[in-house]
Amino acid sequence: LTVLTGTPVGNILEKDNMVSVKIKDVFYESENIVICSPDLVSKLSDTPIKTSFAPIAVIENVPKEEKSFVELDYNLKKCINLLKKGDGIAQAGGISMDKEKDVDSYLSYIISEHKKRNPSIEVIDTYVGLKKELVQKGEDRNYLYHINQHSKQIWHVVLGKFSLAFSLAPEFYRRVYHKN
Repeated sequence: LTVLTGTPVGNILEKDNMVSVKIKDVFYESENIVICSPDLVSKLSDTPIKTSFAPIAVIENVPKEEKSFVELDYNLKKCINLLKKGDGIAQAGGISMDKEKDVDSYLSYIISEHKKRNPSIEVIDTYVGLKKELVQKGEDRNYLYHINQHSKQIWHVVLGKFSLAFSLAPEFYRRVYHKN
């Protein structure tokens, strides 16, 4: 098994019982391939892709008694969450947004809200996760995963909501091998 990430695919050729994938000047051959890049699947299947931005602050000095939580609000920009990682470290976040220009103000908001709850916290770093979803016209979000057989030897698999990974894996196995 070879797993490659962050590497543009030059082309994909199917012949006989082999698939050849060109990456830079190297050809990889296999009986089957699974393409999991939303960008490449979007291009190959002509399905629109939506990118949203998920700002996260990595914080320290989170009190031991604090619990992980999700706080929802009708006003989406007021939603916050905390995911404790241990040793006083946690991720503070909330929502994903459509416009990158909204990231900084929302990040300031979530940090401010968490400091109200726990004044001792300090921000170690921040980052912006990119969420890429395959959406159809008129869809705002698509939480569902996609498992599509593009041809006899090529599969397209794109995760929707991360928590669905635990149902995507056995479903993919069931579809490929025709057994549980």
